[in-house]
Amino acid sequence: MKRILTIATILVACGLALGQAPALHAEDAPELPDSWAGFADRCDAAYIDSGNARYPDDQAVTVCFPDNWNGTLVVYAHGYVSPRDVPGVVVEEIGLPDYEADLLAGVIPTVLDLGFATATTGYSKLGWALEPAQDNILTLVDHFKDNYSPDGKAKVLMVGASEGGIITTMMLERFPETFAGGLSLCGVVGGAPYQFAYIGDFRVVFDYYFPDVFDFGAADIPADAYEDWVPTPEEAGSPVILPEAAAAFEADPAAVDELFAVTDAPADPANLDATRQNTMQQILFYNIWGSEDAFETTGGSPFRNVFTYYYGSSDDRALNRGVERLWGDSSARSYAREYYETTGDLERPLITIHNRYDPAVPFEHEIIYLLRTAFQGNLGNLLVIPPGLLAEDYGHCNFTETETLVAFGLLVLRTLNAEPSAAVDIQADALRRGIPHGHRLDALERVSARFTQQLYLDNNSE
Repeated sequence: MKRILTIATILVACGLALGQAPALHAEDAPELPDSWAGFADRCDAAYIDSGNARYPDDQAVTVCFPDNWNGTLVVYAHGYVSPRDVPGVVVEEIGLPDYEADLLAGVIPTVLDLGFATATTGYSKLGWALEPAQDNILTLVDHFKDNYSPDGKAKVLMVGASEGGIITTMMLERFPETFAGGLSLCGVVGGAPYQFAYIGDFRVVFDYYFPDVFDFGAADIPADAYEDWVPTPEEAGSPVILPEAAAAFEADPAAVDELFAVTDAPADPANLDATRQNTMQQILFYNIWGSEDAFETTGGSPFRNVFTYYYGSSDDRALNRGVERLWGDSSARSYAREYYETTGDLERPLITIHNRYDPAVPFEHEIIYLLRTAFQGNLGNLLVIPPGLLAEDYGHCNFTETETLVAFGLLVLRTLNAEPSAAVDIQADALRRGIPHGHRLDALERVSARFTQQLYLDNNSE
């Protein structure tokens, strides 16, 4: 609590102008989450026209308005929501998954007390939704300015988690005139193509070492394959697991060692067996539960590994002869690069925070995006909070309410400074801390090489 109050004191002392709240009203509105009951009287939920011809259904939005508005709106972009019903996961009427709504329930009251307005929106599709989310968020901002701002203006900050992290990043890149700055929590900031490769590479190497778990390939997933997964306790880290994969892991620890040596998939050295199991389940979850949506969204399979050389095993030649090779679809890859890729063209301040060992969205995304901003000459606008400084080592979006507020406080302080901050000075430390212990010393070099290879193939193989 002391850390939160300190942030509050700093933000109030920054001289943000305060205004009066408009009257809130909502008719035929989506129901707010139960966890928001303590501040529901300060929130307005509504269905509004999405303005999207491809996805014409109304979008669910919420606006929470403080008693004394400081002129700044904080827009929250939620993370990936599976198009399939995942046991134990509920999508609230306002469009947010319940676990994100619960986290916001502990953050929004403090943000409101500091004079910020907040707003959220559901996306016009589930799964990978960067395209419609962009339109949904711009529509939400217009809705706020038209209905809540006395002069039709507002300073707008973006905050997003996981998929919402890349949405936040891309909104800053594409609409710097609308957004003053952003905070990406565990974001896919390196781009969806890298994320597709992370999942695809793990799956094909997994199949090589555990050939009896799946009787179908990495891109030939039956529509009912997800039915083999079963719910797990909340503390397991993944809402569902595949029992056959869990049993295979336990039966062959040597193969597990090989799999993680080749893929560099993250696991916590302090709890290696359990976190390796969880990492495996989470990556396979996105392959089995999410590939159909990814293929439908991009128009085919965006994963290609015909040029990938896998190494780190006890027999790399045998591995590369035996691993499944996929060419993918050129049109899907082009689509993913155009609509689901970051550029590093960052004209506004962006703060990022990531768990060191993130099983779902690896920390390497931060390294890739840092390189992109450096290539564009925009490194002064990027601040990567060193992993371990605020967040737990292992987990996906494993942040406390206090840690989230600390990162938000840094965003506010950064956006109040018109000149580039000292962000560049701590990038080297952020990178050093981000290389997981136990990985080979050339981890950064490998990521850089893979990024360069990706750029070359993208520009020369179509």
